[in-house]
Amino acid sequence: MSTRYRRQMVGKVDVFYREAGPADAPVILLLHGFPTAGHMFRDLIPILSARYRVIAPDLPGFGNTKAPPRGAFDYTFDNLGQVVTGFVEALGLKHALIVLGEVLRPWAWIGICIGLAGVMAAKPNEPPMPVLRNWIGSLEQAIEHDEAGAPFEDAV
Repeated sequence: MSTRYRRQMVGKVDVFYREAGPADAPVILLLHGFPTAGHMFRDLIPILSARYRVIAPDLPGFGNTKAPPRGAFDYTFDNLGQVVTGFVEALGLKHALIVLGEVLRPWAWIGICIGLAGVMAAKPNEPPMPVLRNWIGSLEQAIEHDEAGAPFEDAV
């Protein structure tokens, strides 16, 4: 399945993202590490998109996402978390497997994960979004679990 290139406004940030797979399939949200972009998942997206809706945004300051200049936008982990949270809400993602590509500085994702947890806590009747930090091994395990007929949230 081919990759589609799209944009989504989140506040004053024009988020560029890659998306592939059926619109009604389970969602895998691929969040890149530092200093990379969603491009790092270019070979993984076509493989996963045969079965999943795969979304890989570029965070502000990376890749093709356009953000206001420094001084008008603070490039902090809290703000990155707010942008990711706003992106998830704007796309209407209610449930997704979130894969974090950052393995060198996992502490950097705390703000993002807390922001996403807040979005999900505000929706108590919906299942939580599972988060995987080490995406290579854990993603393989989650997909194997899903192929056995169990939902993602049972895998983490």
